[in-house]
Amino acid sequence: MALRESITRSLRDVRRGADLEVVCVRVQAGDPPPAVLTALAESVPFALRPFSSCRIERGESSAFDRAQVVETETGRRGMEIFTESLVFTSATAFTVRVGFFQHADVSGQWMCAGRQTASGWRVDRCDDE
Repeated sequence: MALRESITRSLRDVRRGADLEVVCVRVQAGDPPPAVLTALAESVPFALRPFSSCRIERGESSAFDRAQVVETETGRRGMEIFTESLVFTSATAFTVRVGFFQHADVSGQWMCAGRQTASGWRVDRCDDE
């Protein structure tokens, strides 16, 4: 659910174009379970990969619109979406940081708060960081 929020917010802000072919997903400092990628696949019109299948090119970028997130095996470029800093503030409430990175100048993150309802977990609000 927090990853779905990250996807929704990221796709609004990301630079779309030839460099957006893959979305690499990171949860905390690692990969999400395969079932999470499967569940998210219906929300994303791009190939989803665990973050361990991708790398971030560091250093100076020569073109503003060239994504620095690269799928290692294929060389396809795209973006990273992530969740981190998940904290349960009670048994039924949480905060979590969500965001995306495509390029040093094209990224964003939000601190979100949510809670458990009768129908499941939900994100109530997210604030820019």
